[in-house]
Amino acid sequence: MKLYRTTQLLKVALLWLTAATALQGRDDIMMWNWLSLNLWQNDTHKVHAYFDNRIVDDLTEEKLWLGSLRYKFKARKNLQLGFGYTYIDVRTIKTDSWRDQQRLEFEVNPSFKLDDNWKLSLRNRMEVRFYEDRGDSSSRFRHRTQLSRPIDFGPFKSYYANVELFYLLDLEKVNEVRTIPVGSGIKLGENTKLNLFYMIQSKRTGNTSEWNHAHALGTHLIYTF
Repeated sequence: MKLYRTTQLLKVALLWLTAATALQGRDDIMMWNWLSLNLWQNDTHKVHAYFDNRIVDDLTEEKLWLGSLRYKFKARKNLQLGFGYTYIDVRTIKTDSWRDQQRLEFEVNPSFKLDDNWKLSLRNRMEVRFYEDRGDSSSRFRHRTQLSRPIDFGPFKSYYANVELFYLLDLEKVNEVRTIPVGSGIKLGENTKLNLFYMIQSKRTGNTSEWNHAHALGTHLIYTF
């Protein structure tokens, strides 16, 4: 009974936060395209490459692309540890100039089965970021809470929703929130899966209390070798 109540409370809390954020997502429309290549894996270890490309300003301007190589280790049945290296190129649209960033990533990711269908996944990532033309680095903490379950609705075989918070350690503030109220997976083949999602990105303006909000339509193609 306690597990059932916990499951229901988590569902309500996530949906409430999703709805509250969605009411404010009125500014920009973006397109985020992700690609994951599972290069090698067994019951304990996994190596995969990840790529990201983003189109912003109502789908008129390319803003960012990145490539990442990541290693995941299953420490326990419900606990995954991870390490990764990511290279990012970010465009300043006003000056049409690009600036690169490199970062090291460390993850501790527990997950829990709430009932026969629902699963709760927590991704906790520390990022150490190194910028072009800067001699120092900065760190941030990311925490993503996700609920997911299998479904059988035409081509859609899974549903998920999540909220991710970005906390800057130097400013000691949350400066970004990403909310995915609706995400669903389509099995394209034996080794291929496509996720489609809708995201609301909320970003703090500098060190102020003002926030900007934008919509993103996203694709995530996953292929396992």
